Amino acid sequence: MLRLLIKDITVNKLVEQRQLSVHIRWQGGACTDLFVQIPPSAAGRHRYRSPIVDRIRDLACSLLDAQIADQLNREAARVRKVSRIPGK
Repeated sequence: MLRLLIKDITVNKLVEQRQLSVHIRWQGGACTDLFVQIPPSAAGRHRYRSPIVDRIRDLACSLLDAQIADQLNREAARVRKVSRIPGK
């Protein structure tokens, strides 16, 4: 039923603002503009915080993976959804 009232819809992606611009033209001639925020990508939602990544990079220069995990666990580093960093 709603599509009988809508003449056309134009959607533009505004990459810099991470938004969608939705322009609706109604059958009566009126126009409506909406702006919708684009949610972060799945990778963006689960990205580790920069200090943890920087610390791992520093440790990787001189330690093996298991040693890095042990060191981070000793430092009580917290990783999202995991209480301890697996060593092996």
